[in-house]
Amino acid sequence: MSPWLVPVVVVVWGLCVVAGYVLGRRKGRPVAGLCLAAILSVAGLVILACWPRAARPAGPPAAEPAMAEGLLKSDWEPSQAHTDSWIWR
Repeated sequence: MSPWLVPVVVVVWGLCVVAGYVLGRRKGRPVAGLCLAAILSVAGLVILACWPRAARPAGPPAAEPAMAEGLLKSDWEPSQAHTDSWIWR
């Protein structure tokens, strides 16, 4: 066995891990891509390439969080947040 075989295998494995992370990030699954490539190398890249993209959220998040029914809204006003504490001077 050649003494250069081990470094070549380690470099190829490292490139597979980096490629798995990049491919996984493009598919929306960076951790899965990193793990599959680290454990299975080229076979993990093939498996990851066959996976569909992760589903994105349907729309933008709501501007205001939904209030539970029956809860009272507090009477707090932003103008009441003023403080005379020495910490804030």
